Amino acid sequence: MKLIEAIAEHFYQVNYGDNWTDVAVRDVLANISYEQSVKKTGNANTIAMLLHHMDFYNRVVYDRLLEGSKQFKHEDSLEVNIQSEADWQALQKRYFEMVDLIHQTILGLDESRLFEKKTANTLYKNLHGLVEHIHYHLGQIVILKKLG
Repeated sequence: MKLIEAIAEHFYQVNYGDNWTDVAVRDVLANISYEQSVKKTGNANTIAMLLHHMDFYNRVVYDRLLEGSKQFKHEDSLEVNIQSEADWQALQKRYFEMVDLIHQTILGLDESRLFEKKTANTLYKNLHGLVEHIHYHLGQIVILKKLG
């Protein structure tokens, strides 16, 4: 297996399953209702906000994969407006559409680009950081889901 294929698989599996943690975004979100997604527990973020935040950074890395140079504000990753079940379903749909697009884009990358330093990090670090970021927030979503 080529390195680029291994990275793509690692990203795919944290989202769709069969990863080393045996926890994946799709499975965790499968039975979370709109009400549960926006439920506030203490001063913790909501599940919907965490998913929006993950999607935001997926989009940041996608821009970098395309050699984009858009400027992003972290604050924008924390603002989400989910008012209904339809909004919650649309957020999930948007998240997984971007996951699929990133996965396909990674598979189409020339491996020689992985270690070029065009931003503060290489694409290799951005892609692995993206998986780490998803695992981190997925753990938070699992805890919030259990708290109910």
